[in-house]
Amino acid sequence: LKQLLADADAIRLDMSEHTSILKQATKRYCLCRGPYEPNMLTCRGCKEAFHPECVNFSSESKRKTFICPSCQVTRHVQVQTGIVKLVKARATLASELSPGDANLDKFVQWSGSCLSIMLENVNISPENILLMNKRVQTVVENGRTFGRSYEGSLLQAAIKMKAWGYHALLCFKKRTNLNDYQNLFTASVVIPLRVMPLDELLRSTVEKAKTWTEQSRKLLNSPLDVSSEHIVIEGQKLLQQVRHIPVDMPEEKKLAACLDDSATRYCLCNGFNDGGFMIGCDKCENWYHGRCVDLTQKVGESLTAWTCPPCRSKNAAAVPSS
Repeated sequence: LKQLLADADAIRLDMSEHTSILKQATKRYCLCRGPYEPNMLTCRGCKEAFHPECVNFSSESKRKTFICPSCQVTRHVQVQTGIVKLVKARATLASELSPGDANLDKFVQWSGSCLSIMLENVNISPENILLMNKRVQTVVENGRTFGRSYEGSLLQAAIKMKAWGYHALLCFKKRTNLNDYQNLFTASVVIPLRVMPLDELLRSTVEKAKTWTEQSRKLLNSPLDVSSEHIVIEGQKLLQQVRHIPVDMPEEKKLAACLDDSATRYCLCNGFNDGGFMIGCDKCENWYHGRCVDLTQKVGESLTAWTCPPCRSKNAAAVPSS
């Protein structure tokens, strides 16, 4: 579809009626980065569309006032930036009215470092978040003596909120893994300034992802007496559920590969096709997971022929002893 859009750009005709459909089909929305669906929410701030299930939204009466997670973070940081500006301005004025107060002068300088962090606007990336966290830790440590004076605790809380907010924006920007969401939720509980709606969203998302992962693993490890038909039916239900859990879970791809292959069992382990490297035996034509027969994909793909362990054992047994 993306190639069709590129091809349309080279055609000197008005293709907008057709390209608009293609653009909607290829664009990704929401925290889950999924396709557009009917009944999606529109954020009052950024105007982006979100699936109600992905953002833990259940109040239809508040649909028109919906604010997405990213905009909630941005607005909260903006409020805290205003507070830091006010505290710094008050401290600067006090320093001018009471010259010679060394501690107050140090606080004014330190509050300037806090305000610099709050005003900093960098690209959201793992590298920049790491640098932000290190800088915040340094500034917090340097201002430890101001924690209970000159409203220093407010500034410490604000810059910690800014660092957490950058981490949150990165998670909301792309479909990330469960570990990232878990770390974000754990951090949200301990920062001085908490955004309760986001706390609830993160808690709910982590719980749903953990439950889904456990259920999918249990299904993928079904005993031999469980029929392929049952696995396919239950697997389809799980894949339907995971569409609106905005977490990247490896079990999703494994389950999809299993169902695409009708939950057929293979290999020495009697397991399913999980989307990983498999190799076929040239004797019995059965298939085996590379990890189960100690073969990497690189080595396996370089072989022109391969015989599985059971067939090798049969061949060895068939050779008469001298």
